[in-house]
Amino acid sequence: MIFVSPQPNTWYAIYQRLKSHWDTEINLGDAPPMALVLSGWTMSSDFEKQDRWTMTLRWAEQNNCMHLIPDLKEDEKYYVSELSSYTPFYHEMKHHPKAYKPTKKEVQNALVELLNKWNEVLSEEFSSNTKPVSFSGDKRRSLLVTYQSGYLPPWGSWTNHLTNGKPSKFTKLRRKVNEFIKPLDVDHIIFKEEKA
Repeated sequence: MIFVSPQPNTWYAIYQRLKSHWDTEINLGDAPPMALVLSGWTMSSDFEKQDRWTMTLRWAEQNNCMHLIPDLKEDEKYYVSELSSYTPFYHEMKHHPKAYKPTKKEVQNALVELLNKWNEVLSEEFSSNTKPVSFSGDKRRSLLVTYQSGYLPPWGSWTNHLTNGKPSKFTKLRRKVNEFIKPLDVDHIIFKEEKA
């Protein structure tokens, strides 16, 4: 299991401690990163939650207040078996389930087609640093793409597809992918660092 962040209630209590410390003791520079709770939790992917929690730890370390972050008990931790790069709640709101389930042969053909046209999806730099690997999910509507360590995508972040505004290059990427693999269609693109 992969640790992502504290559970929302625990995270908010930690944020309140850090914010109170900043208000009374520091009051210079940036306030601590806001805890992802309520709609912030619901509308964030696992990558975004993990990234925000890492930012919180970094902020506490830089401001000499790590002592305000307690050791988390197991029931205060949020774990997942695989990090999602999409927001499930957003997905449920925006996409209707489709009955079509592609055959194994259709999936293989779609991956071959995508590999052949990968240099056309965005740019030569993007295609030389990334590679489509496989489709997953019951209806094969998720695409796994690996990327080389140290490379950042044209939209700025592997965990936030809207870093540089909307529509982003990520939107263009997903549209192009779906053009190339018709009649298949992906809702999600999951990015994973390629280990050397």
